[in-house]
Amino acid sequence: MNHADSTTTTTASPRARFAAGLLREHYEELEYLWGQRQSALKSSVLTMRYLSALEERIEAHVQGLLTGGPQLPAIVDEGLTGDDPLFAFAAAYPLLRLGIDSAAQFAMNAFAEAKPPALDGFCAALGNAPIAPFVARLRQMVDGTSEWHAVAAAEILGFHRHGDVSVGYVEKFCRSDDPEIRKAAWHAAWHTRPLHVEVYEEGITDSDEIVGWRAGVSAAWSREKWLLGRLREICHHAPKEHWGVVMLLAALGTPTDLEQFRALGANSDLGSQRFAALASFGHPGVVECVLAGIESDDPLTSVAAGGAFTRLTGASIESDKRATVGSQKGNGNTSEIDEDSADELVLPDPAAAKGHWDKVKAQFSKSTRICRGIDLSRCASQPIMDQLDLKSRWEAALRGACEGSWTGVAADLERFPQTH
Repeated sequence: MNHADSTTTTTASPRARFAAGLLREHYEELEYLWGQRQSALKSSVLTMRYLSALEERIEAHVQGLLTGGPQLPAIVDEGLTGDDPLFAFAAAYPLLRLGIDSAAQFAMNAFAEAKPPALDGFCAALGNAPIAPFVARLRQMVDGTSEWHAVAAAEILGFHRHGDVSVGYVEKFCRSDDPEIRKAAWHAAWHTRPLHVEVYEEGITDSDEIVGWRAGVSAAWSREKWLLGRLREICHHAPKEHWGVVMLLAALGTPTDLEQFRALGANSDLGSQRFAALASFGHPGVVECVLAGIESDDPLTSVAAGGAFTRLTGASIESDKRATVGSQKGNGNTSEIDEDSADELVLPDPAAAKGHWDKVKAQFSKSTRICRGIDLSRCASQPIMDQLDLKSRWEAALRGACEGSWTGVAADLERFPQTH
């Protein structure tokens, strides 16, 4: 709270102090719930039902903040100048929706001065709020002196489908020497016009895993026909070095990739992350690899494989057994679990998993992709997609876009609200 706020609160009437306190509660709850939403959109467990309830709560707190009217800027001022992206969103978004020009301008000026990581919050706010008064200013930012603001402005304009953002500028940022700029630029590229093929090629083979994945996703949204072949080459020669590319091929791959993913699933050098790839690939032919993983003596492997099995079949296979894992203290034969950083994992039941698969495998004998026990061999309709976990829903949309069967865009899967 700044000095002016403190003075106002001290001299205000009890009713005014109560109103200000209530607005701050709405503000803090909005910050917390927006963070929950950001995590939920990537979840391989949560579904649209959860997201719908969460978004209702978010909107309720936004509406609560909008009752603050002219008082609101003073309440949220701290979030506009801090470095927390969630508080930046919780401050900027209601100001942009308030319907008061000076409040929206206040948020926009704060965006122009913001630095990472707070910029992510401003991007989310401006991406989901009305920006008509600021389109010209955002276009000026794209070719301005600040790389961070140029990338952010390009993403916001693209999110709102302003297709006149210069591809040349976006490509320049995708090739920046700074990997953090490249990460941000490739996410912005999801929402802009297609880039040149050679830029996608450079991005996909980037030494930074996140850059490589985002570049591949951008190429998929642009429906690049060469993409699958290139992903297969990379996954065959260097899967460990380009794991983001492996995960993208898992989401986009076809039955011709089955043997490659079986080999990945059997390769223990790739660690427990390989089961996430098998779950995203979704072919029933990988289930035997997953069942073998569930029987592993390594708790992390067993739990990862169990999660993959549930994501493939929809079956809950938790046992009553627990395992404690965490960082080690000591070394050699004297090492032991550091209790301060240990986690207790619920282990899957191998017998339950095998029993369930024995019952349903004939049902999926002709399927080429399953998720949560739903056959996704053919293009999934929106109602079917909405039954999936949110990560699988996103992957199904990306796959449909790449194949030309889904007509939406990346922003459709990020925009608030997702449900109406």
